[in-house]
Amino acid sequence: MASVALDCSHYKRDCSLVAPCCNKVYVCRVCHDDVEDHTLDRTTVEKIVCNKCSTKQPVSDRCSNCDIKFAQYFCAKCRLYDSNDLKQFHCDGCRLCRVGGRENYFHCEKCDVCLLLSMKDTHECLEKISHNECPVCLQNLHTSRKPSRIPKCRHMIHEECFKKLFQYGHFACPICGTSMTNMSQIWKMKDEEVKHTEMPQDYKEIKTNILCRDCHKQNVVDLHFLGLKCPDCGSYNTCQ
Repeated sequence: MASVALDCSHYKRDCSLVAPCCNKVYVCRVCHDDVEDHTLDRTTVEKIVCNKCSTKQPVSDRCSNCDIKFAQYFCAKCRLYDSNDLKQFHCDGCRLCRVGGRENYFHCEKCDVCLLLSMKDTHECLEKISHNECPVCLQNLHTSRKPSRIPKCRHMIHEECFKKLFQYGHFACPICGTSMTNMSQIWKMKDEEVKHTEMPQDYKEIKTNILCRDCHKQNVVDLHFLGLKCPDCGSYNTCQ
């Protein structure tokens, strides 16, 4: 059994996992996956090592030798140990542990993911919506430890990736091009810019065909260098 450094920034725990795939010891599956050329299915882990007394033993919540409690939260199904209070809970529907408190979430059978209770009567179901990669970082959304959001186009994305896109001025979904949030205030500002920016005389009478990425309608509009507004929904998220 190969030994690996026990530093871990992902979980707070007093035991390490013996990876059956390579017989190496890692504090968590993320530490393993960051180093190895393969991934660890933590549900296959049968042995752990106490970080205090180094005793190798079957999966459990306490050390069979020194009786230390490995973590405040323990899930035997996921082999998850964590003393960080993130209100963890196991979801049998997702087949993994979630954070945020069971009382704040419900499992949607069609979407096959836990969603906030506030979305129970308002979200549009999309079968297995989380069983894809984040369109920005390409990490698996279903098993990710990061929170995600569902834009109105229903292409799920990590919350932090969504915010980074906006920081760099990208408001459209990387997959379908639809605006991912309410852009009405931005479009009002764009209206003012267009209103106060006169086109050169040679371009004033030019018309152009556009397709709106938000309402998906085609129109013929006046050409303007600052943006082409959809006359149906008012969006500037258009293309020629």
